[in-house]
Amino acid sequence: MSRFLSDIQGLFDATYSGRYLAFILAELFRRDLRAFTQVLNESGINYTSKSGDSAIANRWPFPVRGQRRFADIAVINAAGDPLILIEIKDADIKNESNAAQLGDYLKFIEQKKHLNVKFLFLTRTIPPEGDEQILQTAKSKNRVYRLFFRQLYKPLKGSKHFGQLLMDYLEDINVAYHHKNPDLKAVRYVTNLMLGIGGRKVTEKSVPDFFEIAFDNLSTMGQWIQNENPKLFKQGFKRRFYVEPLHDVQRINNLMTSKNRKKAIDLIASDSLDEYRKGGEVYFYACGYLTHKKAKVYLEFGYWFSAERKTTKPVTYRHSCGIYANVQWKPWKGTPNDLIEKYATLSSFPDEEAFQKALRWFLTHTRAAALARKSCPGDVKGVLKNLNVP
Repeated sequence: MSRFLSDIQGLFDATYSGRYLAFILAELFRRDLRAFTQVLNESGINYTSKSGDSAIANRWPFPVRGQRRFADIAVINAAGDPLILIEIKDADIKNESNAAQLGDYLKFIEQKKHLNVKFLFLTRTIPPEGDEQILQTAKSKNRVYRLFFRQLYKPLKGSKHFGQLLMDYLEDINVAYHHKNPDLKAVRYVTNLMLGIGGRKVTEKSVPDFFEIAFDNLSTMGQWIQNENPKLFKQGFKRRFYVEPLHDVQRINNLMTSKNRKKAIDLIASDSLDEYRKGGEVYFYACGYLTHKKAKVYLEFGYWFSAERKTTKPVTYRHSCGIYANVQWKPWKGTPNDLIEKYATLSSFPDEEAFQKALRWFLTHTRAAALARKSCPGDVKGVLKNLNVP
């Protein structure tokens, strides 16, 4: 259920979300300076407030190359001089003017009289590759800091009143849970549990936490892609899971063809193959259709987890996990003629940044592979040519 700040946000176009958050953070400066300072500290900025300091949202102008820009947030001293400039990017992160705005911030703080000014780039998702390059090569990069929306949640813990409202808002827009990643014990336990080969070695709370984190992350990723392609999506992404257990088929075959029919009869009577499961795969994924004119392309991405029996006495399993993405088109048979898939194996459950970077790579290369494939129909290629990779 949405709450106060998110209810207000819902009255405005999504492209104004960065400006909206700027007003909220400037108000946090006035109402809970300690919490605001902890947000800056979380980014690496060492800020100590002094009498007369203030935070201005969306109204503090700075001239660059004969133009006047307005900082999303400017922290200034009593004399009106800037101490920290903050740029916030959310739904409009790939706006063509963003790179120019970012460059203007950097040119401003590189001026001789502004060599003490710090710059914070606050984003909900990973910046476009062009912005990443600009940040990495900036002359003033020792005064350039980055922070994700999800990283706001930690420094706000313990904040009262307005800070709590901001925490509620972060939860409502599905960014607050990304600071929690399930450990490998929880991942393996859930995998075994869903495959029917599990034990009871993880606390009960870790199971609902895992589902909450996985599905919230998928929701955020889906929204990330959808925001860049509003014309291609008639409906949002659906979140689902799929379980594919593997069985010891050779053992079952030997039992069914044995001269001693007792075990075969017992197996048929039990109507269960639980004893013969040797592992399998579990998928948590988001899926949706890209549509352009009359053509449709199915897009799916998510997490995969697998378990494979390693020893029988005692019974142990080898686990692995990762992320994947695929596109598919008619006739939907899942063959090399109508399916392209990319996947990666990871050593741990991916955080938001790792997932976004991998998904960006998957989408870029999956689209390129489909466009280069002769068996891919022309109308499907038309859909994929219109797909904007975040």
